[in-house]
Amino acid sequence: MHRHVRIYAATCTALVLATLTACGATGKATAEAKPNETISAATEPAEATETAIEDETAPLTGTVDYDDGVSVHLENFVRGVSSAVASPENTPYIKFTLKLHNGSKSTMDLNELSVQCMYGDEGRQGDQIFDEGLDMPTTHLRPGRAVSATTACELPKGEHYLQIEVTPNAETETAIFAGDVK
Repeated sequence: MHRHVRIYAATCTALVLATLTACGATGKATAEAKPNETISAATEPAEATETAIEDETAPLTGTVDYDDGVSVHLENFVRGVSSAVASPENTPYIKFTLKLHNGSKSTMDLNELSVQCMYGDEGRQGDQIFDEGLDMPTTHLRPGRAVSATTACELPKGEHYLQIEVTPNAETETAIFAGDVK
């Protein structure tokens, strides 16, 4: 399944990790913010201008649309610290809302939905945070339906660069979102 990417952005931070990028896909993504723009709960994304991005990375508040009608969108980025009963506990994180729309003709098994995070200039793996108020759906998503989930990934206080990879299911290419957060 191929995704189409057309990114509206003034600039893009290129992360040279060929093993993590989807190669050869064509498609379109729309963006609501510049990929290097700082995102926080208190600010709204600035208007962006259109620029083609060769590595098909969407900005953090972008949308990736797939050929089959499935789309993935991220928004509402907020920093926090996990609780003492979380896994991992007492860990600085970035919380965000993932919106998934199933515009395909098939039911999606959301148990296959994967979210991975990486942060910093050296590309460190950011653990997914499991805590109260954070959830990932584990049901099925029928055609024409959408779901929103609030999730979080480890992001130390001094780090600003964040890459989030979302794979809707086993037959779909990974959508890669990247940018800076406050």
